[in-house]
Amino acid sequence: MQDRQVLSSITSEDVTDDGGAMEKDLKKWHVARVYSNAERTVCQRLFDKGIEAYVPVMKKRSRRRDRITFIDSILISCYVFFRCEDSCIKSIYRQQGIVDILRCVGSSRYATIPDSQIESLKILCANAADSLVFKPGHIHPGTRIVISHGRLKGVTGEILSVDTSFTKLCVRIDMLGCAVVNVPVEWCVGDL
Repeated sequence: MQDRQVLSSITSEDVTDDGGAMEKDLKKWHVARVYSNAERTVCQRLFDKGIEAYVPVMKKRSRRRDRITFIDSILISCYVFFRCEDSCIKSIYRQQGIVDILRCVGSSRYATIPDSQIESLKILCANAADSLVFKPGHIHPGTRIVISHGRLKGVTGEILSVDTSFTKLCVRIDMLGCAVVNVPVEWCVGDL
């Protein structure tokens, strides 16, 4: 049960100084590539070091010989999201199990993931059940929407395709790909 607490990230609030002004939070989400099947272990190690970390985990139906059960399945294998200041990224490399930290294409800068994408991914993993899949690579942009009803309320993403009753919603994760889920058409509010 402790793994579930580690895997769901704690959102940090902006800090106020003595004058009451809001300081800009310098922590950004980054992505670490890890060894196969080491996602949970690396996430736990980062968490133990005081670094906010997140591994997208969802409940997946698993058929057994005599019953159907649900298991925790990692949505994006071999990757761990972590949130820290740029100055402490080099210390992340020293953590056992980490292969590399993603960088921007053609640059030495570390890739960052917007907070809104991580929050949308957390909502999808918590509520989308079996219909959630991860599509690696780049998908051409479509109409941006926000979900207005149901368990996925507040998720922003792009429409991939529209069927008679369902919309394929894509939540983009920069540098990695996107998570895709089927959403009823009436839950979607178009053009952000």
